[in-house]
Amino acid sequence: MTNESRKRLWPDEDEWLDFFREHLCGHPDLAEQLARIWYALLEHLGHGTEGLLNARFILKQALRLTYPFTSSYRLAYRHYRLSLSGFVKPDDEPGQLIGASIIRARAEIEKSRVVSDSCAVPPGSSDRRGMGQVAGFEPGSHIEARPVMSDESRKRLWPDEDEWLDFFRENLCGRPELAEDIARICYALLEHLGQGREGLRNARFILKQALRLTYPFTSSCRLAYRHYRLSLSGFLKPADEPGQLLGASITRARKEIARSKAKRAGLK
Repeated sequence: MTNESRKRLWPDEDEWLDFFREHLCGHPDLAEQLARIWYALLEHLGHGTEGLLNARFILKQALRLTYPFTSSYRLAYRHYRLSLSGFVKPDDEPGQLIGASIIRARAEIEKSRVVSDSCAVPPGSSDRRGMGQVAGFEPGSHIEARPVMSDESRKRLWPDEDEWLDFFRENLCGRPELAEDIARICYALLEHLGQGREGLRNARFILKQALRLTYPFTSSCRLAYRHYRLSLSGFLKPADEPGQLLGASITRARKEIARSKAKRAGLK
């Protein structure tokens, strides 16, 4: 993959902020849902090989279900309708035109992989673009596994297909540019997850960045800011000061997380 094409797929902080300002400003519910998706993927990526497989499944599902809301889909559908009219030339039929483009793209991908392999970063390098390797998980493999979550409280984090469709219909219908951007993010993460251990680290970095930059657009952030302003007024009780109130809640939540991890470890 060329540096130029990577830049389009792997956004830096300014590009993330542009994306979030454009699509999330004034849409706190969408921001909340995206933040949950980022967090869900981060949680999966912290659970070894099985978590990695689950994250890949979620991203493939998201990518597949995002596509019908994109401008690319609309264009493909218009082209298909014209092919049904009988006025499209044989070389312009979808199977011929798009099929030939796919073959050319796959050839470029293979060429890019050969170049990447020849420029592989030596073990121990901190280069974020390096090509690591996870035992038992080959780059480019297409192993899929459905996420298995026994804890009912996690259901809202790991959407099934109906929940995905509801999310996409509500937020992407009539917003093809947003759909295109989300599809690119999903594809970028999938690409990273196919590049071994270093790719896994890159994906985690991207998701943490996305989660941090999504938060200011959420209703939770608005609420926290209102609470902070009240703390500056001097009318909050000591136990309601942000440091006390939120600090105590964070401590309780961390205890619950530790308890949940211990319980899962005991079931293995």
